[in-house]
Amino acid sequence: MTLFDPESQAKIKTFTQTRPIRTRIQRISTGHAEDPSFASMAGALSTLIPDLVIEEEKTDTGLPGFRLKDNITYSALPLNKELGPFLEALAGLTGQGSPLSGEIVNTLDGIDIPVRLTLYIALQCPFCPAVVGTFSPWPFTAPESVSIS
Repeated sequence: MTLFDPESQAKIKTFTQTRPIRTRIQRISTGHAEDPSFASMAGALSTLIPDLVIEEEKTDTGLPGFRLKDNITYSALPLNKELGPFLEALAGLTGQGSPLSGEIVNTLDGIDIPVRLTLYIALQCPFCPAVVGTFSPWPFTAPESVSIS
């Protein structure tokens, strides 16, 4: 049994055909009750995206999730409406992410102190995936000053 319905599987296949995902991420295992869900998700993603290597990283604190980069942690299962923003973030790891406007890049370049953004999502919310998608490219553009989880 796969975690992804046929529509999501097709979305992943189409996405990775146009923007191949060849990268390495970590699955954060914390001893949390949701660790098995993230382990199952890692297996499903590895099956559908063969060039995505997911290594386990054990820690005693925090939430389980996926560490895409030192400054990007995704502590939600990328299902349904969250799948698109997660795929975009993976594409960003390989330099294939959606470009930011010049105005946003200039604003990010002007940040002179580290900023840590924590986005909380509700799966029922029609706006949350768009917000995640809007903010997820920021850490790629300003890796020294912007962290997101």
